[in-house]
Amino acid sequence: MRYVSAQITTYLDHELWRQNAKQANEMAQLLRSGIEELGKFTFTQPTEANIILVKMDPDITEKLLRKHFFYIWDENSHEIRLVTSWDTTEQDIERFLIDLKKLIR
Repeated sequence: MRYVSAQITTYLDHELWRQNAKQANEMAQLLRSGIEELGKFTFTQPTEANIILVKMDPDITEKLLRKHFFYIWDENSHEIRLVTSWDTTEQDIERFLIDLKKLIR
């Protein structure tokens, strides 16, 4: 119990939770903006935190899954779930978008 408590105390006392959430949320907005710029995708929900729900062609999804990890949220509607986290970097987003651009050309 002390081991877990020490982690939680540090997480709360030093606002680490806020920094982590801010990073994840900013990266989600960056990713969504990059996908929106491509103009060929339908977002099914607003991106209010670190999750993006977007519909993609199953062929694109299959090829992206070879290099990137994400969830197929609804197979019937071709909706995928992209999630960013505290350790997602701009370079991670860039790599994903580069691969996506190559696939839609």
